[in-house]
Amino acid sequence: MKNQLPFLIIFIFAVCSSCNKQIDDMPSRTLTYNELPKEVQTYLSRSTDFCEVTQETLLFVNESDRNDYRLETIDAIIGPWIIGERLINNKKNTEYKIAQGTPGPYILYKNRLYIPRDFMYLVEDSKYMTYTEYELD
Repeated sequence: MKNQLPFLIIFIFAVCSSCNKQIDDMPSRTLTYNELPKEVQTYLSRSTDFCEVTQETLLFVNESDRNDYRLETIDAIIGPWIIGERLINNKKNTEYKIAQGTPGPYILYKNRLYIPRDFMYLVEDSKYMTYTEYELD
């Protein structure tokens, strides 16, 4: 049994990893602010969203998407550290892992996730940034 323990650990890790997708492995493309969908641009330009941008990590352009997706923190097995986040599609039970240190906020619109390539501190910053668009399954 002692000799089988490393193989068991590797097997469990492989099975658990196959159930999830790394967001960086998903099909993506880089967009400027002007290339974002108009609805996303409008959402980002509204000054009332300033509090959301600075306090929430996942922004929903369409409020109805709140029922379909949720964001959870992935804690390290040992210690008080966070190793990333997972975006979960509630309907399909699909998880997308997002690595710790990925700039935010994450913007969800029509099964696509838009992540700024740099951290956004002010709403006005959004117009000068580039974004990575991920197509979610």
